[in-house]
Amino acid sequence: MKGQYELKEEVAILLEERKTIGQRDVEEARHNVRKRRNGNDVVEVKISSPEGKTHTYTTESVRGEISIQNYLLSPLKAA
Repeated sequence: MKGQYELKEEVAILLEERKTIGQRDVEEARHNVRKRRNGNDVVEVKISSPEGKTHTYTTESVRGEISIQNYLLSPLKAA
């Protein structure tokens, strides 16, 4: 059952990141798996300016697309 494997993998990732897990975390894992199945995923984006300053943020992609417009309008801070 692919769905159960995906859920177990997501729970394992949360457990590794948080070092503890509860029912709320399991529900979050289920929600994350459902979103991924619908084409949404959490991604890390790095934007570098010509001066070499890099800004890193986490956002959600929708079917592989992300919006960086708001981040381009604000000044970049060095990472």
